[in-house]
Amino acid sequence: MAKSCLEIIEEYYGDKSAKRSGVPYMNHIYEGLAILENLDVTEYIKDAYCLHPIFQDDSTLLENLTGNKDIMGVSPTVLIIVMEYRNVANRGLSCFQVDDPDKIYLSPLPSVKSMLIADKVQNRKDFLKYHFSTHPKSKELDIYFKNWLRVLGVTEAEYDRLAAIADRCDKFKANTDCATCTFEEFVIACSKPSILRYGQKIMNHLAKVWPNKYTRISGTHLDCYHKDESAKFTLEHLKQVWKSKQC
Repeated sequence: MAKSCLEIIEEYYGDKSAKRSGVPYMNHIYEGLAILENLDVTEYIKDAYCLHPIFQDDSTLLENLTGNKDIMGVSPTVLIIVMEYRNVANRGLSCFQVDDPDKIYLSPLPSVKSMLIADKVQNRKDFLKYHFSTHPKSKELDIYFKNWLRVLGVTEAEYDRLAAIADRCDKFKANTDCATCTFEEFVIACSKPSILRYGQKIMNHLAKVWPNKYTRISGTHLDCYHKDESAKFTLEHLKQVWKSKQC
């Protein structure tokens, strides 16, 4: 069975994180998808967004087109969108190349514009959160993001709205400090029919990102162990809760 584009990028990134901020690379994908979902784009565009990092530079382009068998199962339409995104995005990667909005080239494809909006909004959100005033090129990057969003037609009010959507996406993902939600919230969520069909994906993701030692479950007084038969609240226990709730 062919892997979905989301599964391909999840496998490609694994648990890798940015060195400066410590944020998992997958956050860029999950939060960008949340933005695209709000923009009501097609599945082709969401799939293309998932794959854009593995074709972004020349080395990963060569690596994945020649050595990643999973790419063979991807729709040609998705790959065309990804390649056009690569073409446009790579023309304006440097902050010095977009010091003037008129220097920014946009694709004739609306799908690529949607991807760029998701990409630049998410990246700017993280820049302001983790790097503003501390990055050696902070001033230039601030101009870079503002010019991109101006050309894309994203006002500051719209940026704030989309950035908030991306931020709210965090409650569905674990980070290195805590679980995605409280144990009680998890049990309540599992009882909702709209959540059930996504339950297994949620649990699979938790298994990847939860620490292998232990963490205190967010908002509770419970210590949660990844795998420890002596502990009552474990990842395995949460899996069993989900299974029992879906039956």
